Amino acid sequence: MPQKHQVVRSLTWSAPYLIISVLVGFLLAVIDGKRGWVGGWLAYSLLLLGCLLLLAGSLGGQKAERKVSWLVWGAFGLRLALGTALMALLPVFGYADSDASQAGYLYEDAWVRDTSAWQLHRSGQSLTAAFEGSNVRDQYGGMLAFSAATYRLLSPNYHRPLLVLIWLAMAGAMAVLFLWRTLRDWLPEDPPGAVAWLAALIFALYPEAVLLGSSHMRESVVLLGITLVFFAFTRLSLQRSTWILWYALGIMILLIFQVPMAFVVVVVTIGLWLLDAHRLFSWRNLAWFGGMALAAGFGAVLTWRSLPSLAQGHPMQVALDWLRYNFGFQTHLSERASGMLQSLLNLAGERLTLPVILVYGVAQPVLPATLIDPAARLWRVLNTLRAAGWYILLPMLGYACLVSLTPAAQTRRWQRIWLGLGCLVWILVAAANAGGDQWDNPRYRTLFLPWMAFLAAWGWQWARQKRDPWLWRLGALAGIFVFLFLEWYISRYSSAFPHLGLSVMIGLTAASCLLFLAGCLVWDWLKRKKHV
Repeated sequence: MPQKHQVVRSLTWSAPYLIISVLVGFLLAVIDGKRGWVGGWLAYSLLLLGCLLLLAGSLGGQKAERKVSWLVWGAFGLRLALGTALMALLPVFGYADSDASQAGYLYEDAWVRDTSAWQLHRSGQSLTAAFEGSNVRDQYGGMLAFSAATYRLLSPNYHRPLLVLIWLAMAGAMAVLFLWRTLRDWLPEDPPGAVAWLAALIFALYPEAVLLGSSHMRESVVLLGITLVFFAFTRLSLQRSTWILWYALGIMILLIFQVPMAFVVVVVTIGLWLLDAHRLFSWRNLAWFGGMALAAGFGAVLTWRSLPSLAQGHPMQVALDWLRYNFGFQTHLSERASGMLQSLLNLAGERLTLPVILVYGVAQPVLPATLIDPAARLWRVLNTLRAAGWYILLPMLGYACLVSLTPAAQTRRWQRIWLGLGCLVWILVAAANAGGDQWDNPRYRTLFLPWMAFLAAWGWQWARQKRDPWLWRLGALAGIFVFLFLEWYISRYSSAFPHLGLSVMIGLTAASCLLFLAGCLVWDWLKRKKHV
């Protein structure tokens, strides 16, 4: 009898997910419009059911609060719905001269990789072929192999790209859950869980992350791997023996989907571990971290050396050559694509090329430019959301880093400083590697979103508790930049406004920001004098 009750309870628990899977699977089968729609309906329903049950089990296992559960389900639904909508809308409202857009893909890389995955499946080759040699379709092989496996198992006769979007959306939602759980355990001094909740909210709704989770891109899975490693680190802090299993799982995901990030993440977590004030030193843990760092570094070098341009040289030289070649190539592309960047480089001169590229890369997507970009309406909306998300996050991130330098914010201070430094370095590396590109550059820096979301959420909570006006003042500085340069961009397309020279606009913006800061300092001085 107890077994019978257990079976009934299991069926009752899973019934809603089965119904949702069947209904949504039918809708997706109709939307994709492929022949053999009954087989498509079954494939979508099976994959959806598996993802929903995995998410539900993880929510229960991590003891998610009700609002967190709703956020995780919302993140999954948002990514899947947006990905499905984009595949339907891009052929109509996208660029007519872009094969990727006409095929329904937001990124050209996604189009190339997904069509290659279908070809790999149809070829009958082993899926390990995705990892062999230098593969221009997928540098690391993981996304190509998993996409091909999805088609081989669930839709062998018809190319159904929406299948891949389902498990990518699930990966993005799972990352939201584990980020919340990580910070909830890591910050016991935050009893209501405000920082953990806000960080999860930022992660779930950050436009760049949502778009990546709605496309056939590896970043959604890479973010899950990074979050699992961060989660494993908190297990170590709490002296939970299972931390090694979680850490190994996260690193394995990174080694499959994006090898260099495995090395970067190991370095970040080693720093967090060494800076933990409550750390109990262990040679075993040190050996584990060292072994993971060597394995990830070795894998990254092997991957880079498979590229024809980096076939020679010792490991450090390979890494430096990779960064130098990417910087030179992306700078060339940026100069050709952006009139703004060309003007900045002409104004600065050859010696200041690198600083200009870095500053311009950090500003991408440039919000004033996206607001009046004469592109297709759908692209204008997407680019505006991406730029607005970054321009909101950046002041919060900068504020958290600055406050962490002050002695007042003692809790996990050195670890926050380490993460802030890591975010700064990574943002600059992304800017250098992708130049002023408004797609690759933001995509690369989004890989640090779990830590950026944590710092931004912590900064927001600190400013709210301390009633510190400097967070809003940093946001106002970003607003001044957007407002003034909006006129510069508008005047390029309209004669209604005078088109000021770029040097004049830079000087005007700098003067306005300095004047605003001076006014803030005077205001604070007057307030202190009044209360003396």
